Amino acid sequence: MSIRVRPRFRFYVKQSAKEIEDLFRAKLREESNSYEGQVLNDYIVIRVIQQEQHYWSPQLSVSLSQEDDRTLVRGLYGPNPAVWLLFTFIHIATSVAAVFISIIGFSNMSLGLSSMILWIIPILGLISLIMYLVARAGRKLGESQLIDLHHFFEEHIGEKIFID
Repeated sequence: MSIRVRPRFRFYVKQSAKEIEDLFRAKLREESNSYEGQVLNDYIVIRVIQQEQHYWSPQLSVSLSQEDDRTLVRGLYGPNPAVWLLFTFIHIATSVAAVFISIIGFSNMSLGLSSMILWIIPILGLISLIMYLVARAGRKLGESQLIDLHHFFEEHIGEKIFID
């Protein structure tokens, strides 16, 4: 089981960044495919169409960098940014709470006062662990869509891509 939360890839192609942008701009406009997205300057975002999306649906963010006669393609698979933000916020909130509770608890302990507040720290650790496990389970729920999205990208870029 991989610990990587957001799989990524990096490779070079002979096409120019403009050619790749034009290709995906055309492919994402086709009504027959199951993907939608945006193509901006040297940046492509591809996600599952709205009708097939669920809370754990992945999206692919691709950045393009022109280097001499080839293009560096970097891709990052991840959840919807709102989902990513929610989980990040919860982890930061529990970490900050643990720091403040530690300061208060150990200060009270050094003053000979009750340090019962320190019992909250394992609870916060448990909350973080649960959030991590929920994120892993969610990633598993979106895995089939991620694989389909990866195949869609590989098919249209014309390269076999290995994910790190």
